[in-house]
Amino acid sequence: MHGKKEFFVSYRTSRRLRATTLLLGLCLSVCASADTTTVAISAASKGSSSVPVNINFPVTRSGDTSYDTILNYHTVDSTAFTGIDYYVNYGTLLIPAGSASANIPILLAADASADPDKNFQLVLDSVTGIGATPSFSTQQIFATGAAPGGLAIADINGDGAPDMIVANASDNTVSVFLNITPPGVSMTNYAPAQTFSVGSNPVAVTVADVNGGGKPDLIVANSGDNTISVLLNTTVIAPFPLSASFATQQIFATGAHPSSVITADINGDGKLDLIVTNTLADSVSVLLNNTIVPGISPLSFSLQTPFATQSHPVSVAATDMNGDGKVDLIVTNHDANTVSVLFSATITGASAPSFSTQQSLFTSTGPASVITADINGDGRPDLIITTDDSINPAVCVLLNTTVANAPVPSFAMPQMFFPGFGPVSVVAADLNGDGKLDLAVAAKGSGLALGEVDILLNQTPAGASQTRFSTLPLFNPAGSQANTLKISDMNRDGKLDLIVTNTGDNTVSVLLNTTAATSALPGFSTRQSFAAGTGPTSVAAADLNMDGKLDLIMPNYDDNTFSVLLNATMSADSLESFTQRQTFATDARPYVVAIADINGDGIPDVITANQDSDTICVFLNTTTPGATQITFSPRQAFSTGAQPSDVISADVNGDGRPDLIVTNFAAGSVSVLLNTTPPGASSSSFSTLQSFSVGLHGIESVAIDINGDGRPDLATVNAIDNTVSVLVNVTPPGAATASFASQQTFATELAPQSIVAADVNGDGKLDLIIANTLSNSVSVLLNTTEQASAVASFSAQHSFPTGAHPFSVAYADIDGDGKPDIIVASYKDSTVSVLRNTTMPGAATPNFATQQTFATGGYPFWVTATDLNGDGKPDLIVADTGISAVSILLNTQYNSLISGSPATGTIVHDLLFASGFQ
Repeated sequence: MHGKKEFFVSYRTSRRLRATTLLLGLCLSVCASADTTTVAISAASKGSSSVPVNINFPVTRSGDTSYDTILNYHTVDSTAFTGIDYYVNYGTLLIPAGSASANIPILLAADASADPDKNFQLVLDSVTGIGATPSFSTQQIFATGAAPGGLAIADINGDGAPDMIVANASDNTVSVFLNITPPGVSMTNYAPAQTFSVGSNPVAVTVADVNGGGKPDLIVANSGDNTISVLLNTTVIAPFPLSASFATQQIFATGAHPSSVITADINGDGKLDLIVTNTLADSVSVLLNNTIVPGISPLSFSLQTPFATQSHPVSVAATDMNGDGKVDLIVTNHDANTVSVLFSATITGASAPSFSTQQSLFTSTGPASVITADINGDGRPDLIITTDDSINPAVCVLLNTTVANAPVPSFAMPQMFFPGFGPVSVVAADLNGDGKLDLAVAAKGSGLALGEVDILLNQTPAGASQTRFSTLPLFNPAGSQANTLKISDMNRDGKLDLIVTNTGDNTVSVLLNTTAATSALPGFSTRQSFAAGTGPTSVAAADLNMDGKLDLIMPNYDDNTFSVLLNATMSADSLESFTQRQTFATDARPYVVAIADINGDGIPDVITANQDSDTICVFLNTTTPGATQITFSPRQAFSTGAQPSDVISADVNGDGRPDLIVTNFAAGSVSVLLNTTPPGASSSSFSTLQSFSVGLHGIESVAIDINGDGRPDLATVNAIDNTVSVLVNVTPPGAATASFASQQTFATELAPQSIVAADVNGDGKLDLIIANTLSNSVSVLLNTTEQASAVASFSAQHSFPTGAHPFSVAYADIDGDGKPDIIVASYKDSTVSVLRNTTMPGAATPNFATQQTFATGGYPFWVTATDLNGDGKPDLIVADTGISAVSILLNTQYNSLISGSPATGTIVHDLLFASGFQ
C-alpha cells in the first residue's frame, strides 16, 4: 500500500494489533436496565355511595423514571356496566418524570342499592415514554406594525440565526426583525424592526428563494387589492449586516381577496411556484414560475390558473398526499365546513398546472388554518385543521388512508381535540423528544382574555387508526388576539421555540423552549460484542437465510476472509443473539462488503472489495431458506482499478439488475461493472470494466438520484483533495455501456473518509453527509440541484463537531421524529456519536444537536444502523478493528413494560351510607 491510503490503513492496523488479544471470543455484557421503566397496576375496591365517587387504581413505576410516561387504558364490563355502575371506559394518564406512583381514577355512579359486589376490569393498552413535559419561558414581546397577522421565519441575512417577518394588515407593510441573539442564551434579541411597503391589507407572508438567487425572498398576499407582492432579497450576506434590503415589490394578480400564500414546485421544473387561496372567488390559484435565469430581477410568473374549491377558502397546504411524486393541494373552506383535496395531474415541465376536481371532506364548523404532518407514523401525511366554531372551537385531525397512487383521497373520520378558546393556527413538531409529532396551537382567546398557546402531546401508537392527544395548557399567554403561530430554534440551543403574532395589541411574542433534557434521549443498551476475524473493517446487515432476521456480514482485512453471524434474536428482545461465526475465503485484503441480489433469485448475495488484489469477489448465495448454515457458490473474482476501497450496487442503466460500482483509491477513479447475469443463474457475469475519473484518492462512494431524473448518480469523497466528486448519470435506459458527465467537485473539510446521503431538510432531495477524519467533523451539503438538470448543485458545506478521527458515517432516524440523524464512528476515541437532526423542514441551513457519545470496543472503523431485534427502532452495529469484533448497541429509547394488567375494580355494597364513602 502507498500514499494517503497507506497512512490511514497503517495507522489503523498498528492500533488494531495492540488490542487483538483483548477479545478471543464472545464478550458478554448485560443490557442496561436503567433505560427501561416498568409500570404496574393493582386491583382496587371502593364502597358504593349515594353520590358519584372515584375508585383509584394504584399505579407504581420502577426502573428509569427520568422521563414522562403516558398510560392508555380502557375498562371492560363484567358484573358492573359502563354508564350504569361507572362512567369512564377509556382514558389517558401522564406520570411525570421522577414520579414512582400515581392513580387511575374511574368515576363510580351514585348507588343507593344493597346489591351484591360488582366487578369490572381495567386494562392498560400501552405505556409510552414521552420525554420531559414541554415548558416555555415567559413570552418576550416585540412591537410590530398595525394589525400583525401573517408570520414567517427565515434566515434573511445568512448569519445562521432565524429572523422574523411579520405582515402588518393595517399598515400595508411587512416588518423584518433580524435576529442578533447569541447561540444558547435565555433571552432573544433583535435589531430594530425594518418595514417594507407591500400591497393593500397584507394578511399572509411566506419566504422562499423564488428566483434561484440563493437568498430567501418575501411573498405577501394582499387581500385588499387582490395581489401578491414579491420582494427579492438583496441583503449583502457577508459580513452579516444588521440591516436587510429588498428590491421594490413586484405585483402579480390573484383572485378576489387572497388570504394565504405558499410556494411549491408544482410542475417539477426545479422552480418554486406560487399557490394562493382566493376567499371571495371560491378558488385556489397557481402561478407558475417562468423565471429563466437564476438570480435575475424582475421575476416572471404565469397568469394565475384558478381551480374551484368550496365556499370561502382561507388556507392552503401543499404536499404529496397519494405518494405519486406530485404536489397536491389541500384547502380549508371556511363557510362550507369542509376541506378540499386537489390531486395534481401536472406533467413534469408543463407550462400550465393541472389538478383533478376537488374532493371535499367534512371537518367541523369554520375550518380555518390547515397543515399536513404524519401524526400516526404510517408514512402518509395527515391533515390538521383549526376550526373557529363559536360553540366548540377545536383542532380537527383527519388520518390519511389513501392508497399509494390512488386517483382519489381517502381519510378516516375527523377527530376533534379542544385546546384553548378560539384556535387559529397550528404547527406540528416533536416538542418533547419522544419521536411523535406533537401539536402547538395558538388560541386567540375570548372577550378580554389574552390569547394563549396550548400543546397537544401526541400519544398515538405507530400505525394506529385513531389518534390520541393529551392537552397541556401553557401558562404563557400570547398577546391580545393571537393570530399566526410558527416554530423555530430562535436562540440556537437545539430546542424548538414558539413565535406568535398578536393582532389585537400589535406585537409578536417569542416563547423560548425550556424543556429539560432527559437521560433517555437517545439511549442505547450496554454494547454486546461478538467475535469477528482479525481486523474487521466494515459491517453489513442482510437476511441471508430468509428467516426474517437481519444477519451480520464483516470482511476481515488481516484474515482474507469475511464472517457471517446468523441472527438468532427473539423479536423485540433486549439482548442480541447470534449463531456460531462462519468464515469464507476472499482475495487479498478484503476492505468492504456489499449486499445485492446479483442473479435475481430473491436471495441476497455478498460482494467484497479486495484492496491488495485489485479485485472484487462475488459470492452467490445458495442457502436454503431458514437454514442454520450459510452456503455460497464458489467465489468469482473480477478485476477493478488500483486498490479498491469501496463497492456499492445500483441499477446504473435501468435494466432492473444491480450493477456494481467500485471506488479505486490509488487510481483516482470509480469503475462500473454492468450486470449481465441471467435471472437465476448459478454464476455471475458483468460487462467490461468502465472507469470514470474522480479526485485524488477517492475512498468511498454513494449512488443516489441527485437530480430527480430516476437514474442513480455517483458521489465520491476524495481523501487528499478534501472534496467530494459528483458524477451525474446520463446512461440511456437499457444501454450496454454506462455514461456519466464529468465530475463536479465540492469542498469538504480535511481528509473526507466516508459518505452517505439522506434528505436532511425534508425538501425531497438527497443531501450529502461526509465524515472528515482530520477535521474531527461531519459536513452536510444540502442538495440544491434543479429537477433533471445535467449540472449538480449543492450548498456550501455546514460542519458539525464529532469525536476524534471519524472514520465512518451513517444515518438513521434514531429518535423517531421522521428526520435522519447522523451516526459517526470515531476511531481514536473508541466511541460512536449520535447527532440529532433539528433542521426545520425546507430550511436552507442544516441544524444538528451537539453529539451524544456512546462507548464502543477498540478503534471502531465502521458503523451502520438497522433494526436488529424487530422492535421498530434502529440499532447501531460497529466494526471494532481494535478488538477484532462487531459491537451491537440496541436502541432503548423509552423502553416501557407493563405489569399487573388487567386489574380488577370492585364496587363494594356490603355497607352503605346515606351520602359519601364507606
